Amino acid sequence: MSRRVECERKFLLVVLLVGVACGVPAVANAQHDPLPPLPLGGVLQESTGLVWSESAYWLTASWWTWDSSVEMAAGYSAPAVDEDGDAILDENGNPVMYNDWRLPTISELQGIGTDGTFARIDARYKNVDPDYPDYSESNYPAWSSERKGNKAWAVGPSTGGEGLHLRGSGFNAYFVRDSAAVPPPPAEAIILDGAVRTGGWDSAPARRANVTLYELYDPDNPNSSKVATTKAGGQGHYAFENVAPGTYDIVAEKDGLIGFALNVVVSASTTAPLIVIH
Repeated sequence: MSRRVECERKFLLVVLLVGVACGVPAVANAQHDPLPPLPLGGVLQESTGLVWSESAYWLTASWWTWDSSVEMAAGYSAPAVDEDGDAILDENGNPVMYNDWRLPTISELQGIGTDGTFARIDARYKNVDPDYPDYSESNYPAWSSERKGNKAWAVGPSTGGEGLHLRGSGFNAYFVRDSAAVPPPPAEAIILDGAVRTGGWDSAPARRANVTLYELYDPDNPNSSKVATTKAGGQGHYAFENVAPGTYDIVAEKDGLIGFALNVVVSASTTAPLIVIH
């Protein structure tokens, strides 16, 4: 470990201890005027191609622990806009969102301080409380994605100083995206539908028949690969939504009668062969 890094670690520890000793209050969800959406969902780091979230989440009365920061990163979302600030829409007219955020690594956090990316993040997010201008993000660590048992590494974004802390400690959380590209629109939801009828001379729609979708139907163990179950409607029609591409078996049952549609290949929205129950 270099003498510089060791000194920066000690500096971070002193900052934390002084803040606690002086009774610096935890700030409950610091409020800032909303910023206009950025074209890539955040600040582009040109040296790496990474995109950094514009805001940092400050410790609150309950603090942002490492585990809660990981959860927040997974749920963070930012709208995609063009250079003019207009929303980018998918083919269905829905806004495209950046949802592929994560916590940064130690080296990534250190890098935004050395190449000036941290300085480009809006100044309104650098000081949480105007009454404490020195108690700012510049002097306070942010969680990295790297952990060791019940501890994880945090880094001072502007100083590069790193330290290993209990995961229950309260620190900032910046989020990062791996690619500056506009995310692809979500895949089309696949619907598998069909119909069920009774057999014989009085064939009719099998209303309220139980219809089950299987990856591979095994009559000796029918629950082994069950995907979903539904009931046929008044005209014997049924549908399964959000079906993943693949090959399936469909089994329909009513009043002791049973019918099959086997080896149904699904790669897009598909209508299955008519099922006749006997």
